[in-house]
Amino acid sequence: MLDRCGLAAHRECSCEPSAVPCRAHPEPIDIIEDANTGIATHGPICLAALAAIVWAITFYAATKFGTAAI
Repeated sequence: MLDRCGLAAHRECSCEPSAVPCRAHPEPIDIIEDANTGIATHGPICLAALAAIVWAITFYAATKFGTAAI
């Protein structure tokens, strides 16, 4: 569980005591930014893995059924 100062890093509230309660949920724009950062980080690796899988299936089909079947 985060305290007030731990939530300050997430722009939820400040370390200063106040009557304003801390928000427990991030803003939607922060969620979208985190998702975009994750896709940008892992996207190229996933694309390369997908390309390798498609190539392997195509290669298997070509050796099993001949190139005319593809």
